Amino acid sequence: MINVGLTPFQLRCERALIKKFDEMGIADVTKTLGELKSNFLPGGAGTFVRFDRLKPAVTIWIYDDEGMISVDGHEYVFEAADYPSEDYRAELLVESGIRCVLGQLPKDDGTASIVLYPPKE
Repeated sequence: MINVGLTPFQLRCERALIKKFDEMGIADVTKTLGELKSNFLPGGAGTFVRFDRLKPAVTIWIYDDEGMISVDGHEYVFEAADYPSEDYRAELLVESGIRCVLGQLPKDDGTASIVLYPPKE
């Protein structure tokens, strides 16, 4: 597992999710590492870790110090400004991500619960 350039928050969440998936026998989740470029990020760039599962359709995004879960047309955002404790924010993101992968609602709606598009019938 190569984790060049990931923050301690990203590494912590990534490892916790992989461990949970393994313990639960969930093998149909894919992981992607990538780079973000944005004027809003310090230095203009950052990294992300993304986990995807097709059924149910869930994407877990882990950014430098916060995360987001996309499921059924909803975005659950866990921002550092609203969850100042990194420990709690990481725990919440991991637990909520696992719940969504299992087809359940997240533990918390996050900073924002945004409906991007209606769920498919």
